[in-house]
Amino acid sequence: MDALTLRGILTLDRSQYDEGLESAERDAKGFGSKFKGAMGTMAKAGAVAMGAAAGAVALLGKNSIQAYADTEQLVGGVKKLYGNMGMSVQDYAKTVGKSVSEVNADWQRNEKAQEIVLNNAKNAFRTAGLSYNDYMEQATSFSASLINSLGGDTVKAAEQTDVAMRAIADNYNTFGGDMQNIQYAFQGFAKQNYTMLDNLKLGYGGTKTEMERLIADAN
Repeated sequence: MDALTLRGILTLDRSQYDEGLESAERDAKGFGSKFKGAMGTMAKAGAVAMGAAAGAVALLGKNSIQAYADTEQLVGGVKKLYGNMGMSVQDYAKTVGKSVSEVNADWQRNEKAQEIVLNNAKNAFRTAGLSYNDYMEQATSFSASLINSLGGDTVKAAEQTDVAMRAIADNYNTFGGDMQNIQYAFQGFAKQNYTMLDNLKLGYGGTKTEMERLIADAN
């Protein structure tokens, strides 16, 4: 190859090289723009996903806090209605204006009643199909009238509360029905209104006597 031909080839290649370089730069700029846009879209999508996740976590946290607060309040209700409100026997004696020896039996009974209700609440998902909180809510809703009707015997009230809940749950699971009606029934029992017992269609009328029969049959 002579020098003139070689020079022509090098000159041509240089021109092609410059053109190729400019094309490459244009492609690179276009790719960069597209890449930047894609990354921006991904960043926005990531932000949306993170926002949704954060929202879900916040909601879960809020619900957990609310559930915990409800539990604390309901446990306090059980302690107040069945137990001794967390008081020692000495404090309890001062509250009722009696000596420790005079109130010790009552204090011990209330402590036992409280323990029964709380333990039954923990097992309620298995025995009555209720959550821990739901069981305590129902147990405290009609405890005052039940304890009063039993002459203040909190242990017997705690035991009969569980019997009633199990009996109704068993019948509900056997024959079916509306769980909301059970909620209404318990709310009625709290006011010594037993008409909703008839609506549960468990074979018992809506009277206090029929409620007592239900408990006796369950026993």
